[in-house]
Amino acid sequence: MQSRLNRDIVYFCSICFFFIISITLYSMESEDATSSLREQALRIALMARPDFFERTMVATLSKVSKSCFKQVFETICYRENYKDCRGLVLQSQEKRKEYFLNKHPHLRTIPHLVWNEYDTVCALVSVGSGLNFTLYQGTRPNRPCSHHREIIIECRYIWNSDFNLTYRAWDFFINTLPHQPSAFFKHAYDIYFHAYGMAEEIAGHHVLEYHMRSPAVSDVKICITDIGGESVPLTDFLEFPSILKAILQSQDTVFTVNGLYKIFRFSGVIIPENYDTYQAYFLVSRYSSFQKLPKKIRQPIIERYNAQHSERIASGKKDSKKCGCFG
Repeated sequence: MQSRLNRDIVYFCSICFFFIISITLYSMESEDATSSLREQALRIALMARPDFFERTMVATLSKVSKSCFKQVFETICYRENYKDCRGLVLQSQEKRKEYFLNKHPHLRTIPHLVWNEYDTVCALVSVGSGLNFTLYQGTRPNRPCSHHREIIIECRYIWNSDFNLTYRAWDFFINTLPHQPSAFFKHAYDIYFHAYGMAEEIAGHHVLEYHMRSPAVSDVKICITDIGGESVPLTDFLEFPSILKAILQSQDTVFTVNGLYKIFRFSGVIIPENYDTYQAYFLVSRYSSFQKLPKKIRQPIIERYNAQHSERIASGKKDSKKCGCFG
């Protein structure tokens, strides 16, 4: 008991030391550097001793500032009672979101608006020419007059009701994908969107993954898959939306060494029953039917579907046998 008390005292003193250092450096460092140091100290505390922060303390801490809320959520998995803490924090967050939407009612009417899982950020993807802001209802500065179609991702944070919009725009957008996917969040602040367009680094038309965390952290990846040991561009499946959607939903992904390509591993794809459904996408059809796809692409898809279908049947039989003992 005494040894644990000593450890707690040492731990508390170390946390105090971090905060004292951050305050001392206030006159020596820039505001951003000082803020970053304070964030690191809080993060260390939340991760190293989750039992030190009981549930009401965490809920209160999350209300202090945007930075505190961010640290609370990003370290939520380190706390044993994280479910209780998450519930309290989310309850507070729901009130913030409602207040935010009441102050900006136009957001309620915007179709295809997506929120992250914590309801702290909303995002919208728009496509067209010479686009203005939608989430902020304002004129976009330095708006290009180019006739090229562009894609723009806007994000808005609910931490304060003033101007808090971030955005990133890309030129040479061509079209949405045939299955009309929505933008989606991964983690708290990363927004993704898949579309058909041109990349700056590689010539040609590609299925692209647009990603933005902030205007300074954004990128575009060319989407491909690996079938039969060969790289296959996802543009080959633009006329087969069921297959394209299934591939883009694969969680088994890797990046190439040069970072330009994102590979959706074929081994992680669940082939849907209507995989061979054709849907016109180009003005001039490229593959007018599933049978027109190259055999090296078509055959592995059929084989994988048959294997998965057999596994489902076998699994169903096993389940029925298990249920039979209760009959």
